[in-house]
This record gives sequence, structure tokens and C-alpha cells, in this order.
Amino acid sequence: MNEKKRSGVQTLAAVSAVLVLAAMFLSVVSSNKAYSLSHLNQLLLCCAVAIVLELLFALFYQRLPGILRDFMLLAAVFATAWAMCMLIQGRTLLAGYIYFSDLEASNPVAVSAMNLAIAAIAAYLVSIILTVAVGFSRQDKD
Repeated sequence: MNEKKRSGVQTLAAVSAVLVLAAMFLSVVSSNKAYSLSHLNQLLLCCAVAIVLELLFALFYQRLPGILRDFMLLAAVFATAWAMCMLIQGRTLLAGYIYFSDLEASNPVAVSAMNLAIAAIAAYLVSIILTVAVGFSRQDKD
């Protein structure tokens, strides 16, 4: 693999880690605004695992054997997806109150919390897509 492609793979992994960090921040702020998430600690743990794995991948890409790199990316995808699912689970009730009834539709704090959660879900999803793209973009043989 040439140096330019290797640098691109490492950059995408780092961008994915930053997206997970941003999504984690948005999740926490959303939880603190209205209807706090019951599994916030697990969500934070999953995000931390994903961030660490992505950054280790980006920093030590050349030194790691291929099977370990693949495992790190797979674990990062699962951790990010698990965090996203916990956020969706925690925000389902709030979405129902805002979008399908009149209970919280006029509450600007609840609407703001839901908007932050939607942005966090989008960031998680883009991070998963980037991580999968990194996993499939490598062409080197070990």
C-alpha cells in the first residue's frame, strides 16, 4: 500500500474517532436537557472503547498485524453501533412525546434534546460508515 493511501486510511480512522467523540458529547448534553438516558454509563463506555480502538488503529497502523487491525475495526463498529442503539432506545419515548402526541411538542427544551439526539445518531452512523470504509479500503498483504 502506498504512503498516500495509508495516510488516508489513518485519517479516516481518526475522523471516525472524532465523530464518536462529538456524538458522545451530543448524547450527554441531550440526556442532561430532558428525559435523561437510563443507560448513559454504558453508552459512555461503548464510546470510549470505540474512540480508543480507532485512535490506536490510526496511530499504530503500520506496526499492527492485519488480523489485529481487522479485529480493532470490527470491535469499534460494534461499540459505536451499540452506543447508537442505546441512544435510540433512550430517545424513543421522547420522540413519541414530541412527534406523535401533543405532550411535549411545544416544550422547547424537549425538542432541543431530541434535535441533539438526532444529530448524535447521525454522527454515530457516519462514524460506522467511515470505519467500515476503512476496513474495506486496505489492500496490503500481511
